[in-house]
Amino acid sequence: MFQLNFIRPYDSILNWLCGLFESGDEDLELAFRYAVDHVNADTNVLPTSRLQAHIERVEKHDSFTASKKVCDLLGEGMAGIFGPQSTESSSVVQSTCGALDVPYIQTRWEYRLKPKRHNLNLYPPPNALGEAYLAYVKEKNWKMFAILYESNDGR
Repeated sequence: MFQLNFIRPYDSILNWLCGLFESGDEDLELAFRYAVDHVNADTNVLPTSRLQAHIERVEKHDSFTASKKVCDLLGEGMAGIFGPQSTESSSVVQSTCGALDVPYIQTRWEYRLKPKRHNLNLYPPPNALGEAYLAYVKEKNWKMFAILYESNDGR
C-alpha cells in the first residue's frame, strides 16, 4: 500500500529557545523576540520547525540564580539558550550548555574564552577585529589611532 504524508503547519516541530536576560537588557529581549518571530515568519528558514521564545530574567551578575534557571530550563527540554550578558552569569551558562551539548548563543564580546563546539558568539573574534583595524589604518595611511571603550572589559 502506498501512502503520502504531508507536513502541515500544525504538524511542525516546536523548538523552545530560552532568552535569559538580566536587568537592563530590555532592548536585547525585544531583539530576541523579534528574531524568533522573524524566523518563524520565513518558512524557508525552518520549513518543518517553529521556534517558541521562552523568557527568563535574572539579576545582573547573579551566576547562582542563572545556573539554577539554566538547569531547570534544560530539564524542561529547551533547544538552546540565548544570553545572559554579565561575565559571571555568561560563564556558568556557557559551561552548563557545553557540558550538555546544548547550543548557547552569546551576545557579548568575550575575548578571554576559546569558542566551544556548541557556543555561538555574535561578536567577531579579537584577532579578526585586530586585522580589520590594521587594514583600515593602512588603507587610510594613518600614523596613529586610538580606540575608546565605554567599560573596562572593552565593550
